[in-house]
Amino acid sequence: MSSVLVGWWHDLGDLTQVTQSHLLTSDGPYTLVDGRVASGVTGVTLVLDDGQNVVSTVADGWFVAWWPDSAGATSAQVTSAAGTTTESLAWQHDPPAGPPAPGTSGNSGNSGSSSGGGATGNS
Repeated sequence: MSSVLVGWWHDLGDLTQVTQSHLLTSDGPYTLVDGRVASGVTGVTLVLDDGQNVVSTVADGWFVAWWPDSAGATSAQVTSAAGTTTESLAWQHDPPAGPPAPGTSGNSGNSGSSSGGGATGNS
């Protein structure tokens, strides 16, 4: 399996430390989006660039969603007791400044590709 990190952003409304990764396996492409949610957030639905919606799992201050396709998330509908708001997802492709988030390797430059069976990025 090969993984290519596409982008991330920090401190955007009710969602923080959000990453979007595209994965390529022998079964085809998959996309994974995860991040932190503010206290009181009960739901996050991602709107993809192909027009589809993906409902994420929200628990313990985190959200996560994945789908079998290479479509990217362009916005998030965030639900709390106050109602639902829409947050635009503006992906950055440069690594964020500062130390890596807990549980990550801290490797950067994972947007390369490989040929001839060599690997780049995290797997």
